[in-house]
Amino acid sequence: MQWQISGELMGKRTNYERKPRDFYSTPVEAVKPLLESFSEDWEGPLLFCEPCAGNGALVGHLEGSNPLVCILAMDIEPQQDWIVKGDASLLKEEHLQNCDMIITNPPFSWGLLKPLLDRWLPLIPCALLLPADFMHNLRFQEYLKYCNKIISIGRVKWIEGSKMSGMENYCWYFFDPHKTEEVCPVFEGRK
Repeated sequence: MQWQISGELMGKRTNYERKPRDFYSTPVEAVKPLLESFSEDWEGPLLFCEPCAGNGALVGHLEGSNPLVCILAMDIEPQQDWIVKGDASLLKEEHLQNCDMIITNPPFSWGLLKPLLDRWLPLIPCALLLPADFMHNLRFQEYLKYCNKIISIGRVKWIEGSKMSGMENYCWYFFDPHKTEEVCPVFEGRK
């Protein structure tokens, strides 16, 4: 497995180098299982923060489905005028006081992801799109104590226009700062 930061490869089965800051636009196919889960589990408007908004694709997919409303979209290098410039690792409770949840496709490189997990998970419920293998890695185990649900989505086509899907499997991980360690996360397989 190759997970170093500089010169990091896109996945463990590919030779493609990662894009800077792990920016990959979230395709709608990756969001459909998340929306199905919300339609089953959530009533009323869900107000969310997208702290790694990039070009706003995930916000567009989510807001196109009632009743999700983004009240804060930010990125270290926003690609839309309506996205606030800011460092997601510096989010504070006061930034999130009107939010029900963080929903994002964060960077997967451990050096970029770890500070985000350390900051967000104790503050507010989160739904994060991450590689499926993360649940099996020892360094990720300390964060699974916050995890209450994992939804498998399979492979994702990250490169628009590509004829092939990615070579890794992904999941939506749901984290809750109030979860106790005694309860194992619910795993939902692909539908």
